Amino acid sequence: MTWVTVIIVNYKAADLILRNLPNVTAEKQGVERLDVIVVDNASPDDSLDVLRAGIAGLDHVELIASPVNGGFAAGNNVGFRAIYARDEQPDAVLLLNPDTEFFPGSLHELLSAAEVFPKGGCFGGKAFTEEMEPRGCCYRYPRLLREASAIPGLYHVMPDRIRSVEMLMDAEGPAPCDWVSGACFLLTRKALEDVPFFDEGYFLYFEETDYCRELNSHGWQVIHVPSAKFVHVGGQSTGINESRTKKNGLPSYWYDSWRRYHVKTHGRFHTLMTGATKLLASLLKSLRSPSGAQGGFSRADFIRLVMVPTWKGVPL
Repeated sequence: MTWVTVIIVNYKAADLILRNLPNVTAEKQGVERLDVIVVDNASPDDSLDVLRAGIAGLDHVELIASPVNGGFAAGNNVGFRAIYARDEQPDAVLLLNPDTEFFPGSLHELLSAAEVFPKGGCFGGKAFTEEMEPRGCCYRYPRLLREASAIPGLYHVMPDRIRSVEMLMDAEGPAPCDWVSGACFLLTRKALEDVPFFDEGYFLYFEETDYCRELNSHGWQVIHVPSAKFVHVGGQSTGINESRTKKNGLPSYWYDSWRRYHVKTHGRFHTLMTGATKLLASLLKSLRSPSGAQGGFSRADFIRLVMVPTWKGVPL
C-alpha cells in the first residue's frame, strides 16, 4: 500500500489535532503519499478558526466544515464522501480520534499486517493511557450470555470467551478479533468498496462495532495489531470519561445506540431478553454491593430508553 488518507473528526478539540498532526504526517515509512482530512463537526467553539490558521500552508491537509454535528459516524462519512468524490482512491483510509497519538512506526505496522492478512478489511492498534497503561482496544461482540455472566455467581463459572468483553490483551502478533476501537481504525480500499459508510443512526457508541459486523458479513476479517501502538486519552471531544459517567451517568445516546445495535443485529425479542438479563445482573449487583459503581449505568434510563421502545416496536 502506498497511499493512505487519514480522517480525523473534530469536536471542540482543535488544539489536540494540531498537536498530534505532526506525529501523523511523520508516519511515511513505506507510504508514498499521505494526506489528511479534518472534519469539524459543527464545533460551537472557535475550533474552525483555530484549525484554519493551524493548517494554513499544509497542502496535504484538507479541512471540511460540517454544518451539523451528526456524531462520530456522520462525521467520518463526511470524510468518506470527500474521498469518493476524488478521481482516484487511496489504498487505505485511517480513522483517528483527535486525542489519539501514534507511536513512531505504527502506521507501517498496520499496513504490514494488511499485507499478511489478505482478508483483513479493518486493522486496529494497541491502545495505552497517558500513563502508558494498556487500555481496551479489541473486543468480542456483545451477546446475551455475556450479560448473563455479569450476574453474581455466574462470572467465574463461565469460560473467558463468554464472560470477557476484551480480548487479545496479551497478543504478541496480529490476530483476528470481533471489533476494534474506532480511535485507530485502518480500512482497506477493497473493504470500503463493500462497506463504504458507517450507519449514521448511531450518534456515538457501537458504530464501530456495527461497522465491523458489516465487514464480517461481507467476508472481511478485523485484525488487532499489537505492534501498532497509540495513546488514547479518551473523552476529550465529548467530555465523557469513566469518572464523569460514574458521577453523572451515561448519556442518553449510549442507550439509544445499545438498542439500535441489538435490535438491528438480533431482533426485538432477543434484545428484550438481553436487556432483561442486563437489568437482572445490575439489580443483583446493587443488592449485593449498594455502593458499588456500575459505570454510570441507570436501570431507570435503560427501561425508559431501551426496553419500553423495543417492546412497543418504536422504529430505530
